[in-house]
Amino acid sequence: MLFIYFFTFFAFVSGDSYNWSDLDIPFEHAIYFFTNNPSIHTQCLLDGDQCPYYKQAQNLPSADTACWGYEPNCKTNASLIQCPDDSRGWTTTKEKQISEFWRTADFGYIAEKRNELREICSPSPSSSLECVDHLKFCRAKNIYIDFRHTETSKYHDRYREDILKFGDIGGYCKLNHDDLIKNGDHKSPLQSWFSELQVFKEINETNSFHCDLTITKPTILIKLDSGYNMYHHFCDFINLYVSQHMNNTFTKDIQIILWDTSSNDYWSFFSPTWNAFTSNRLIHIKEFEGKRVCFQNVIFSFLARMFYGFYYNMPLIPGCTQTSLFRSFQQYLVHRLRIPQLGPLKSNQIRITLLNRTTQFRQILNVNEIVDHLRNISTNGNNDYIINVVDYNINMPFIQQLNITHNTDIFMDT
Repeated sequence: MLFIYFFTFFAFVSGDSYNWSDLDIPFEHAIYFFTNNPSIHTQCLLDGDQCPYYKQAQNLPSADTACWGYEPNCKTNASLIQCPDDSRGWTTTKEKQISEFWRTADFGYIAEKRNELREICSPSPSSSLECVDHLKFCRAKNIYIDFRHTETSKYHDRYREDILKFGDIGGYCKLNHDDLIKNGDHKSPLQSWFSELQVFKEINETNSFHCDLTITKPTILIKLDSGYNMYHHFCDFINLYVSQHMNNTFTKDIQIILWDTSSNDYWSFFSPTWNAFTSNRLIHIKEFEGKRVCFQNVIFSFLARMFYGFYYNMPLIPGCTQTSLFRSFQQYLVHRLRIPQLGPLKSNQIRITLLNRTTQFRQILNVNEIVDHLRNISTNGNNDYIINVVDYNINMPFIQQLNITHNTDIFMDT
Protein backbone atom coordinates (compact mmCIF):
# COMPACT_ATOMS: atom_id res chain seq x y z
CA MET A 1 0.00 0.00 0.00
CA LEU A 2 1.29 3.45 -0.92
CA PHE A 3 0.75 6.24 1.55
CA ILE A 4 0.67 9.94 0.98
CA TYR A 5 3.64 11.41 2.79
CA PHE A 6 3.01 14.72 4.46
CA PHE A 7 4.54 16.57 7.35
CA THR A 8 2.49 18.73 9.62
CA PHE A 9 3.66 22.33 9.51
CA PHE A 10 3.73 24.38 12.67
CA ALA A 11 4.81 28.02 12.93
CA PHE A 12 6.47 28.58 16.26
CA VAL A 13 6.78 32.17 17.35
CA SER A 14 7.46 32.25 21.08
CA GLY A 15 10.84 31.02 22.21
CA ASP A 16 12.76 31.76 19.00
CA SER A 17 13.40 35.10 17.33
CA TYR A 18 11.26 35.77 14.28
CA ASN A 19 13.09 36.05 10.95
CA TRP A 20 12.42 39.74 10.42
CA SER A 21 14.44 39.92 7.20
CA ASP A 22 11.91 37.64 5.51
CA LEU A 23 9.04 39.93 6.53
CA ASP A 24 10.54 43.14 5.10
CA ILE A 25 7.41 45.31 4.98
CA PRO A 26 7.21 49.13 4.90
CA PHE A 27 7.24 50.68 8.36
CA GLU A 28 3.85 52.27 7.72
CA HIS A 29 2.38 48.78 7.17
CA ALA A 30 3.70 47.32 10.42
CA ILE A 31 0.78 48.35 12.65
CA TYR A 32 -1.71 46.68 10.29
CA PHE A 33 0.42 43.54 10.15
CA PHE A 34 0.67 43.37 13.94
CA THR A 35 -3.10 43.80 14.35
CA ASN A 36 -3.65 40.74 12.16
CA ASN A 37 -0.75 38.78 13.70
CA PRO A 38 -0.85 39.33 17.48
CA SER A 39 1.63 36.54 18.24
CA ILE A 40 4.24 38.15 15.97
CA HIS A 41 3.50 41.50 17.63
CA THR A 42 4.31 39.88 20.97
CA GLN A 43 7.50 38.41 19.53
CA CYS A 44 8.58 41.83 18.29
CA LEU A 45 8.17 43.27 21.78
CA LEU A 46 10.23 40.38 23.16
CA ASP A 47 12.95 40.85 20.54
CA GLY A 48 13.26 44.55 21.31
CA ASP A 49 15.79 46.32 19.09
CA GLN A 50 16.32 43.12 17.10
CA CYS A 51 12.85 43.73 15.65
CA PRO A 52 13.04 46.53 13.04
CA TYR A 53 9.39 47.37 13.80
CA TYR A 54 9.86 47.64 17.57
CA LYS A 55 8.80 51.30 17.67
CA GLN A 56 5.58 50.49 15.82
CA ALA A 57 4.98 47.49 18.09
CA GLN A 58 5.37 49.65 21.20
CA ASN A 59 2.87 52.21 19.98
CA LEU A 60 0.28 49.95 18.38
CA PRO A 61 -3.11 51.73 18.08
CA SER A 62 -6.38 49.97 18.77
CA ALA A 63 -7.33 47.14 16.42
CA ASP A 64 -10.32 49.01 14.99
CA THR A 65 -8.08 51.80 13.67
CA ALA A 66 -4.80 49.98 12.95
CA CYS A 67 -6.37 47.93 10.18
CA TRP A 68 -6.40 47.64 6.40
CA GLY A 69 -10.15 47.90 6.07
CA TYR A 70 -11.21 44.30 5.47
CA GLU A 71 -11.06 43.28 9.13
CA PRO A 72 -14.55 42.76 10.67
CA ASN A 73 -14.29 45.56 13.26
CA CYS A 74 -12.22 48.04 11.24
CA LYS A 75 -13.43 51.66 11.33
CA THR A 76 -11.00 53.12 8.82
CA ASN A 77 -12.21 51.58 5.58
CA ALA A 78 -12.57 53.89 2.57
CA SER A 79 -10.44 56.48 4.39
CA LEU A 80 -8.48 57.48 1.28
CA ILE A 81 -11.27 57.44 -1.29
CA GLN A 82 -12.42 60.73 -2.80
CA CYS A 83 -15.58 60.98 -4.90
CA PRO A 84 -15.94 64.66 -5.87
CA ASP A 85 -17.79 63.95 -9.11
CA ASP A 86 -21.18 62.43 -9.88
CA SER A 87 -21.63 58.66 -10.28
CA ARG A 88 -23.64 59.22 -13.50
CA GLY A 89 -26.65 57.37 -12.23
CA TRP A 90 -24.87 54.26 -10.94
CA THR A 91 -25.66 55.08 -7.31
CA THR A 92 -28.34 57.18 -5.62
CA THR A 93 -26.27 58.74 -2.82
CA LYS A 94 -22.69 59.86 -2.21
CA GLU A 95 -22.37 57.28 0.58
CA LYS A 96 -23.33 54.47 -1.80
CA GLN A 97 -20.92 55.79 -4.42
CA ILE A 98 -18.03 55.69 -1.94
CA SER A 99 -19.09 52.28 -0.63
CA GLU A 100 -19.28 50.76 -4.10
CA PHE A 101 -15.88 52.14 -5.08
CA TRP A 102 -14.40 50.74 -1.86
CA ARG A 103 -16.01 47.33 -2.51
CA THR A 104 -14.69 47.04 -6.06
CA ALA A 105 -11.36 48.93 -6.07
CA ASP A 106 -10.13 48.95 -2.48
CA PHE A 107 -9.73 46.63 0.49
CA GLY A 108 -13.50 46.09 0.40
CA TYR A 109 -12.79 43.66 -2.43
CA ILE A 110 -10.74 41.52 -0.06
CA ALA A 111 -13.40 41.79 2.65
CA GLU A 112 -15.96 40.45 0.18
CA LYS A 113 -13.72 37.61 -0.99
CA ARG A 114 -12.86 36.60 2.57
CA ASN A 115 -16.57 36.27 3.27
CA GLU A 116 -16.89 33.98 0.25
CA LEU A 117 -14.24 31.50 1.44
CA ARG A 118 -15.70 28.06 2.17
CA GLU A 119 -14.47 24.51 2.36
CA ILE A 120 -14.57 22.52 -0.86
CA CYS A 121 -12.77 19.59 0.71
CA SER A 122 -13.11 19.39 4.50
CA PRO A 123 -10.20 18.18 6.64
CA SER A 124 -10.53 14.45 7.22
CA PRO A 125 -7.98 14.20 8.65
CA SER A 126 -4.96 15.93 7.10
CA SER A 127 -5.79 17.72 3.84
CA SER A 128 -8.07 20.67 3.09
CA LEU A 129 -9.19 22.86 0.21
CA GLU A 130 -11.13 26.09 0.50
CA CYS A 131 -12.06 28.53 -2.25
CA VAL A 132 -13.96 31.71 -3.00
CA ASP A 133 -16.85 31.80 -5.46
CA HIS A 134 -16.05 30.64 -9.01
CA LEU A 135 -12.70 29.23 -7.76
CA LYS A 136 -10.96 32.54 -8.41
CA PHE A 137 -8.76 31.95 -5.38
CA CYS A 138 -8.14 28.81 -3.35
CA ARG A 139 -5.82 27.65 -0.62
CA ALA A 140 -5.02 24.10 0.37
CA LYS A 141 -3.02 22.08 2.85
CA ASN A 142 -1.41 18.70 2.29
CA ILE A 143 -2.53 18.06 -1.27
CA TYR A 144 -0.80 16.35 -4.17
CA ILE A 145 -0.54 17.10 -7.88
CA ASP A 146 0.50 14.37 -10.33
CA PHE A 147 2.53 15.87 -13.18
CA ARG A 148 3.31 12.57 -14.87
CA HIS A 149 0.83 13.20 -17.71
CA THR A 150 1.23 16.95 -18.29
CA GLU A 151 3.61 16.67 -21.28
CA THR A 152 4.67 20.31 -21.01
CA SER A 153 7.82 19.57 -23.02
CA LYS A 154 5.72 18.81 -26.13
CA TYR A 155 3.64 22.01 -26.32
CA HIS A 156 3.97 25.76 -26.76
CA ASP A 157 0.43 26.55 -25.58
CA ARG A 158 0.72 28.33 -22.22
CA TYR A 159 -2.95 27.97 -21.28
CA ARG A 160 -3.91 24.33 -21.85
CA GLU A 161 -6.82 23.40 -19.60
CA ASP A 162 -6.64 19.61 -19.91
CA ILE A 163 -3.21 18.74 -18.50
CA LEU A 164 -4.68 17.17 -15.35
CA LYS A 165 -6.89 14.11 -15.55
CA PHE A 166 -9.24 12.86 -12.84
CA GLY A 167 -7.22 11.97 -9.78
CA ASP A 168 -4.12 13.93 -10.82
CA ILE A 169 -4.86 16.33 -7.97
CA GLY A 170 -6.34 15.43 -4.60
CA GLY A 171 -6.04 15.13 -0.89
CA TYR A 172 -6.99 13.21 2.22
CA CYS A 173 -10.24 15.13 2.89
CA LYS A 174 -14.01 15.00 2.40
CA LEU A 175 -14.87 16.46 -1.00
CA ASN A 176 -18.06 18.42 -1.65
CA HIS A 177 -18.19 17.51 -5.34
CA ASP A 178 -21.46 19.31 -6.08
CA ASP A 179 -20.17 22.58 -4.67
CA LEU A 180 -16.97 22.18 -6.65
CA ILE A 181 -18.75 21.63 -9.97
CA LYS A 182 -21.30 24.43 -9.57
CA ASN A 183 -18.44 26.93 -9.31
CA GLY A 184 -17.24 26.20 -12.83
CA ASP A 185 -19.18 29.00 -14.50
CA HIS A 186 -16.09 31.23 -14.88
CA LYS A 187 -13.94 28.50 -16.42
CA SER A 188 -11.17 30.21 -18.37
CA PRO A 189 -7.35 30.10 -18.18
CA LEU A 190 -6.89 33.52 -16.54
CA GLN A 191 -10.22 33.77 -14.73
CA SER A 192 -10.45 30.76 -12.42
CA TRP A 193 -8.80 27.53 -11.27
CA PHE A 194 -11.76 25.35 -12.20
CA SER A 195 -9.96 23.55 -15.05
CA GLU A 196 -7.32 22.31 -12.63
CA LEU A 197 -9.54 21.63 -9.60
CA GLN A 198 -12.53 19.99 -11.32
CA VAL A 199 -10.58 16.69 -11.32
CA PHE A 200 -9.78 16.88 -7.59
CA LYS A 201 -9.98 13.44 -5.97
CA GLU A 202 -10.78 12.53 -2.40
CA ILE A 203 -8.35 9.86 -1.20
CA ASN A 204 -8.46 7.65 1.85
CA GLU A 205 -6.48 4.89 3.55
CA THR A 206 -7.23 2.36 0.81
CA ASN A 207 -6.60 4.82 -2.03
CA SER A 208 -3.39 6.55 -1.10
CA PHE A 209 -0.69 8.40 -2.98
CA HIS A 210 3.11 8.43 -3.04
CA CYS A 211 5.03 11.70 -3.44
CA ASP A 212 8.25 11.88 -5.45
CA LEU A 213 8.75 15.39 -4.09
CA THR A 214 7.29 17.22 -1.11
CA ILE A 215 7.41 21.02 -1.07
CA THR A 216 7.39 22.16 2.54
CA LYS A 217 7.86 25.86 1.82
CA PRO A 218 4.63 27.94 1.57
CA THR A 219 3.76 27.98 -2.13
CA ILE A 220 1.81 30.20 -4.51
CA LEU A 221 0.64 28.91 -7.89
CA ILE A 222 -0.01 31.59 -10.48
CA LYS A 223 -1.00 31.68 -14.15
CA LEU A 224 0.54 34.68 -15.89
CA ASP A 225 -0.78 37.18 -18.37
CA SER A 226 1.66 38.60 -20.92
CA GLY A 227 5.07 39.35 -19.46
CA TYR A 228 5.94 41.59 -22.43
CA ASN A 229 3.48 44.32 -21.49
CA MET A 230 3.65 46.30 -18.24
CA TYR A 231 -0.13 46.71 -17.95
CA HIS A 232 -0.81 43.00 -18.34
CA HIS A 233 2.08 41.79 -16.19
CA PHE A 234 1.18 44.15 -13.38
CA CYS A 235 -2.29 42.61 -13.44
CA ASP A 236 -0.38 39.53 -12.27
CA PHE A 237 1.54 41.39 -9.58
CA ILE A 238 -1.43 43.27 -8.08
CA ASN A 239 -3.38 40.00 -7.85
CA LEU A 240 -0.42 38.32 -6.19
CA TYR A 241 -0.43 41.15 -3.63
CA VAL A 242 -4.19 40.76 -3.09
CA SER A 243 -3.63 37.02 -2.59
CA GLN A 244 -1.10 37.76 0.13
CA HIS A 245 -3.71 39.84 1.94
CA MET A 246 -6.29 37.09 1.53
CA ASN A 247 -3.96 34.66 3.25
CA ASN A 248 -2.38 37.18 5.65
CA THR A 249 1.13 36.06 4.66
CA PHE A 250 3.83 38.51 3.61
CA THR A 251 7.07 36.62 4.16
CA LYS A 252 9.52 36.59 1.24
CA ASP A 253 10.55 33.01 2.00
CA ILE A 254 7.89 31.51 -0.25
CA GLN A 255 7.96 29.41 -3.40
CA ILE A 256 6.20 30.86 -6.46
CA ILE A 257 5.35 28.35 -9.17
CA LEU A 258 4.36 29.46 -12.67
CA TRP A 259 1.44 27.42 -14.00
CA ASP A 260 2.54 27.59 -17.63
CA THR A 261 1.55 24.50 -19.61
CA SER A 262 4.16 25.04 -22.34
CA SER A 263 7.84 24.25 -22.70
CA ASN A 264 8.63 27.95 -23.07
CA ASP A 265 10.94 29.67 -20.62
CA TYR A 266 9.67 32.69 -18.72
CA TRP A 267 11.16 36.05 -19.66
CA SER A 268 9.97 39.55 -18.92
CA PHE A 269 11.54 42.99 -18.91
CA PHE A 270 9.63 43.52 -15.66
CA SER A 271 10.93 40.37 -13.95
CA PRO A 272 12.85 42.30 -11.22
CA THR A 273 9.40 42.91 -9.67
CA TRP A 274 9.37 39.29 -8.46
CA ASN A 275 12.02 40.29 -5.93
CA ALA A 276 9.29 42.14 -4.05
CA PHE A 277 7.45 38.86 -3.45
CA THR A 278 10.00 36.11 -2.99
CA SER A 279 13.64 35.61 -2.13
CA ASN A 280 13.61 32.26 -3.96
CA ARG A 281 13.85 31.51 -7.66
CA LEU A 282 10.68 31.05 -9.71
CA ILE A 283 9.77 27.47 -10.62
CA HIS A 284 8.06 26.48 -13.88
CA ILE A 285 5.76 23.45 -13.69
CA LYS A 286 7.71 21.84 -16.52
CA GLU A 287 10.36 21.11 -13.87
CA PHE A 288 7.85 18.73 -12.27
CA GLU A 289 7.06 16.77 -15.44
CA GLY A 290 7.04 13.06 -14.67
CA LYS A 291 6.82 13.60 -10.92
CA ARG A 292 4.16 13.37 -8.21
CA VAL A 293 4.46 16.49 -6.04
CA CYS A 294 2.95 17.11 -2.62
CA PHE A 295 2.40 20.56 -1.17
CA GLN A 296 2.07 21.33 2.53
CA ASN A 297 0.63 24.83 2.12
CA VAL A 298 -0.34 26.13 -1.30
CA ILE A 299 -2.31 29.10 -2.63
CA PHE A 300 -4.01 29.22 -6.01
CA SER A 301 -3.59 32.94 -6.66
CA PHE A 302 -6.13 35.45 -7.91
CA LEU A 303 -5.69 35.75 -11.67
CA ALA A 304 -5.16 38.62 -14.08
CA ARG A 305 -8.39 38.57 -16.13
CA MET A 306 -11.10 37.61 -13.65
CA PHE A 307 -14.59 39.04 -14.07
CA TYR A 308 -14.76 42.12 -11.83
CA GLY A 309 -11.17 41.54 -10.75
CA PHE A 310 -7.99 43.60 -10.54
CA TYR A 311 -7.76 45.24 -12.92
CA TYR A 312 -8.20 43.96 -16.50
CA ASN A 313 -11.96 43.43 -16.16
CA MET A 314 -12.52 46.09 -13.50
CA PRO A 315 -15.59 48.29 -14.02
CA LEU A 316 -15.43 51.25 -11.65
CA ILE A 317 -18.05 53.59 -10.29
CA PRO A 318 -17.51 56.97 -12.00
CA GLY A 319 -16.48 60.04 -10.03
CA CYS A 320 -14.06 58.45 -7.54
CA THR A 321 -10.29 58.30 -7.17
CA GLN A 322 -7.63 56.95 -4.81
CA THR A 323 -7.68 53.63 -2.97
CA SER A 324 -5.71 52.44 0.04
CA LEU A 325 -5.11 49.09 -1.65
CA PHE A 326 -3.30 50.55 -4.65
CA ARG A 327 -1.38 52.99 -2.47
CA SER A 328 -0.21 50.15 -0.19
CA PHE A 329 0.76 48.11 -3.28
CA GLN A 330 2.91 51.01 -4.47
CA GLN A 331 4.50 51.43 -1.02
CA TYR A 332 5.13 47.68 -0.85
CA LEU A 333 6.96 47.57 -4.20
CA VAL A 334 8.97 50.71 -3.58
CA HIS A 335 10.11 49.38 -0.21
CA ARG A 336 10.98 45.84 -1.24
CA LEU A 337 12.64 46.87 -4.50
CA ARG A 338 14.67 49.49 -2.60
CA ILE A 339 13.59 52.44 -4.72
CA PRO A 340 14.92 55.55 -2.93
CA GLN A 341 13.06 58.84 -2.65
CA LEU A 342 15.58 61.65 -3.13
CA GLY A 343 13.16 64.46 -2.27
CA PRO A 344 11.52 66.56 -1.17
CA LEU A 345 13.64 69.22 -2.79
CA LYS A 346 13.56 72.93 -2.06
CA SER A 347 9.99 74.24 -1.99
CA ASN A 348 10.29 75.99 -5.35
CA GLN A 349 11.91 73.09 -7.18
CA ILE A 350 9.69 70.86 -9.32
CA ARG A 351 11.03 67.71 -10.93
CA ILE A 352 9.51 67.21 -14.41
CA THR A 353 10.03 64.03 -16.40
CA LEU A 354 9.04 64.06 -20.07
CA LEU A 355 8.73 60.62 -21.68
CA ASN A 356 9.89 60.88 -25.28
CA ARG A 357 9.24 57.55 -26.94
CA THR A 358 11.34 56.34 -29.84
CA THR A 359 8.76 53.74 -30.86
CA GLN A 360 6.81 53.90 -34.11
CA PHE A 361 3.76 55.45 -32.46
CA ARG A 362 2.97 57.97 -29.71
CA GLN A 363 6.00 60.15 -30.40
CA ILE A 364 6.13 63.80 -29.33
CA LEU A 365 7.07 65.71 -32.48
CA ASN A 366 7.78 69.03 -30.78
CA VAL A 367 9.67 67.78 -27.72
CA ASN A 368 12.40 70.43 -28.05
CA GLU A 369 9.83 73.19 -28.18
CA ILE A 370 8.15 71.88 -25.01
CA VAL A 371 11.45 71.68 -23.13
CA ASP A 372 12.48 75.19 -24.20
CA HIS A 373 9.10 76.57 -23.11
CA LEU A 374 9.37 74.93 -19.69
CA ARG A 375 12.87 76.30 -19.23
CA ASN A 376 11.74 79.80 -20.14
CA ILE A 377 8.92 79.61 -17.58
CA SER A 378 11.37 78.34 -14.97
CA THR A 379 13.85 81.14 -15.71
CA ASN A 380 11.27 83.95 -15.66
CA GLY A 381 9.03 82.64 -12.86
CA ASN A 382 9.28 81.72 -9.22
CA ASN A 383 9.59 77.99 -9.78
CA ASP A 384 12.79 76.10 -10.54
CA TYR A 385 11.97 73.33 -13.00
CA ILE A 386 14.33 70.36 -13.17
CA ILE A 387 13.55 68.88 -16.58
CA ASN A 388 14.51 65.32 -17.48
CA VAL A 389 13.73 63.90 -20.93
CA VAL A 390 13.79 60.09 -20.95
CA ASP A 391 13.00 57.19 -23.21
CA TYR A 392 11.78 54.11 -21.32
CA ASN A 393 12.93 51.27 -23.54
CA ILE A 394 14.48 47.85 -23.25
CA ASN A 395 17.95 49.38 -22.92
CA MET A 396 17.07 51.08 -19.64
CA PRO A 397 16.65 48.57 -16.77
CA PHE A 398 13.19 48.51 -15.23
CA ILE A 399 14.50 49.38 -11.75
CA GLN A 400 16.15 52.49 -13.20
CA GLN A 401 12.83 53.47 -14.76
CA LEU A 402 11.12 53.07 -11.39
CA ASN A 403 13.78 55.22 -9.76
CA ILE A 404 13.18 58.03 -12.25
CA THR A 405 9.39 57.85 -11.97
CA HIS A 406 9.43 57.68 -8.17
CA ASN A 407 11.57 60.83 -8.06
CA THR A 408 9.30 62.80 -10.36
CA ASP A 409 6.81 65.49 -9.33
CA ILE A 410 5.18 65.94 -12.77
CA PHE A 411 5.30 63.14 -15.34
CA MET A 412 4.47 64.11 -18.93
CA ASP A 413 3.59 61.56 -21.62
CA THR A 414 1.41 61.08 -24.67
